[in-house]
Amino acid sequence: MIEQEISHLFLPIFPLSAFILPEGKLRLRIFEAKYAKMLSLISAHQMFVIQLTSKTEGIKHNDWGSLVKIQDFNQGDDGLLEIDVHCCALVELSNVKVDDNNLAFAKVNPLYHWSQNTVDDTMVSSELEVALNEVIYSNSLLSHLYQHRLLNNSHWVVARWLEILPISLTVKSQFIRENNFSQAKDFVNTVII
Repeated sequence: MIEQEISHLFLPIFPLSAFILPEGKLRLRIFEAKYAKMLSLISAHQMFVIQLTSKTEGIKHNDWGSLVKIQDFNQGDDGLLEIDVHCCALVELSNVKVDDNNLAFAKVNPLYHWSQNTVDDTMVSSELEVALNEVIYSNSLLSHLYQHRLLNNSHWVVARWLEILPISLTVKSQFIRENNFSQAKDFVNTVII
C-alpha cells in the first residue's frame, strides 16, 4: 500500500502550476537545469512531489502536494526532456529544506482524498462519462496518457474533469481540503452539463 511506502519519506518538490489528483497523469517538460538535477537525484522509487504553485493566482508554498511516480522518459522534438508521471497519492508536506542547488525537499505523509476511492457506490451522469471520453479521445496527449480509462468509476471521472477543466487553480485547490466528493461532482456537473 502506497501509504506505508511513503510515510515519512523525504522527497524532492517540483513547484508547478499543475493540478493533479490520485490516478491522474501528466506530461512534464523539463527545461530548467535544477529540475534535471532533481531527477538525477531521485532514488529507485522514482517519486517526487508536485506542489501546486501559481504566481498569477498568488498560490505558493502549499502544505500539500501530489506524489507522482515517473512512468516514462522521452526527448521531445525540440530536444527537451519529457517525463510522464502518474499521481499515486496526495501528501502533506513538512520540514521543507532547500539544498545548495535551490531544490526543495520535504517530509511527506499520506493525505487521504476522495479521488482515491476505488469502490464506486455513487453514480455519475453518463453525460459526464461520455463527454470525458470524447475529450480524452480527441486530444492526442490525453489519449496517450489515458489508454486505460476508469469511466465506470465516478470518483475517477470527476477527478479527471477537475484536472482538465480550464478553471482557476484556486477553485480547483478548494476541492483538496474540503475533501467532499458530492461538492466536487456537483461543481463538475454544473460546468459540463
